[in-house]
Amino acid sequence: MTKRNIGQEILEGLKEAVEFMEGKATNVRVSHVHVPEEDLDVKVLREELGLSQREFADAYGFSVHAVRKWEQGQRTPEKPTRLLLMMIRDMPDVVNRYLQLISEEGSSGASLA
Repeated sequence: MTKRNIGQEILEGLKEAVEFMEGKATNVRVSHVHVPEEDLDVKVLREELGLSQREFADAYGFSVHAVRKWEQGQRTPEKPTRLLLMMIRDMPDVVNRYLQLISEEGSSGASLA
């Protein structure tokens, strides 16, 4: 088995990233995920789940401050957060089951990978 030179691989990756940013042809694969710009009413979602702001934040990894700002319209969730909120809205059982699974895996020291 050949020993990998991790340092060299990192340097090559950085060089490729710079070339990509400069517009040069590279082997970089770019993926785009479309997240709709729809308005999510976080308060309605949270209330439909029967959770307080603190419970909602704790359950899904948000800060209470962010939940309050979203509900008051003072802040808009970023794309990854909006995607998670849409998943919580559309398939809460799946999200909750997954969160429970990773919580159990983390507490047992096992890895999902």
